[in-house]
Amino acid sequence: MIPRRLLAVLLGLFVLAAIQPAVAGAGDRPAKPTVWLCKPGIADNPCLDGSLGGTSTSPTGTTPFSFQPARDPAFDCFYVYPTQSAQTTANANLARDEELKLVAINQASQFSRICDVYSPVYRQYTFAKPITNKVRDLAYSGVIAGFREYLARYNKGRSFVLIGHSQGASHLSRLLDEVVDREVGVRDRMISAIVPGSNNVYVPKGKSVGGNLAKIPACRIGDQIGCVMAWSIYLERATLGLPADATFGRLGTGYWVYPEKRPDPARYEVLCTNPAELAGDAGIMKPLANFPAFYGVSGVSDPWSAYPGFYRGDCRTGTDASWLDMSELPGLDSGLGSILNLIGTEDGGLHTGDVNLFLDNLIPLVSAQAAHHARWRKLDLRLEGLERQLAGARKASARAGGANPALKRQVASLEKKVKQAKAAAKAAYRPSGGSSTG
Repeated sequence: MIPRRLLAVLLGLFVLAAIQPAVAGAGDRPAKPTVWLCKPGIADNPCLDGSLGGTSTSPTGTTPFSFQPARDPAFDCFYVYPTQSAQTTANANLARDEELKLVAINQASQFSRICDVYSPVYRQYTFAKPITNKVRDLAYSGVIAGFREYLARYNKGRSFVLIGHSQGASHLSRLLDEVVDREVGVRDRMISAIVPGSNNVYVPKGKSVGGNLAKIPACRIGDQIGCVMAWSIYLERATLGLPADATFGRLGTGYWVYPEKRPDPARYEVLCTNPAELAGDAGIMKPLANFPAFYGVSGVSDPWSAYPGFYRGDCRTGTDASWLDMSELPGLDSGLGSILNLIGTEDGGLHTGDVNLFLDNLIPLVSAQAAHHARWRKLDLRLEGLERQLAGARKASARAGGANPALKRQVASLEKKVKQAKAAAKAAYRPSGGSSTG
């Protein structure tokens, strides 16, 4: 049986957040050091949960699996959890409550197979009180303060992935806009961003960039890096479209964390990307969930259940909505009824499952993106070295009055190498299939 407290939180995820008017600034900023829900080296780390094994049920049979956290991962994941707090104040305090740990186990712990996971406790807004501008900005200020502390104290120049869901995805969308998109040194370290269950990443209709993010495009092919993934899942709404009161997938509803007003839905749309396409799985979804954690139970041996090969996902657009449509493949019975009953809503929304219904697509996808990002960083470092050599050669040639043939040849040779290195680095960072213009 689901504990009453957890059930209230899960059902609360589908409550429509109040539309926020514009404000200036990011509200009160915490003065104290970040409290970490997850961070390498801390005790009771739910993102480093040791129970990563379980059972995989596919159309061909059932097999056990076992995963282990990576011993020395090459990159980091910065995770911001969704609305979970059952506290009765407008903003939650910084307690590491059990419901936060349970959602981190379900959404973030499997990423420990490939990355070190950091997750700040933040004063998220709850559903207990009205969500005012001050309440919203106080929640966001904890996320950005945690990210700044992560960069200053723990990142040490490493590449990273941003991961968030629902309210967490909304705050990360704002952070992408206000920090990552505008700071090239940070942007170059970002492998990708995963922000499902939020309406806060939007693009001009039919395009991949140019909405709230000027430089960070949507991920359109699997090995693209420096890009963002976003989606909201509905079950089998491809023919009917979304109901008029559906919360997610529309610019006019749901969480809104920006000081600016919402954009014109006649010109813009909520971004939808498909992890099952990006991962090379031909749209076939690979759900992976810790059912005991969904029901509020921890400490179970091999608690994970995988259901690959029963469902497919497709991004769909309607007159005023864009969403990821989940449909059962013909003639197959996945046995996923238990989780769909738990997370489903009357309008077909599967908001609570946005992460877990794609989790086993996302792990290998992010791993491949990270490997590609590492190759790009090597190319970029080579480019930087060549540009320094070229600058030095040009100065030497200028001091010689441009009359030294050897120096002129050196400059010409380095100019050619720099041009080639720029082309290689650009191709690696923005693959031809992942157009940054739509």
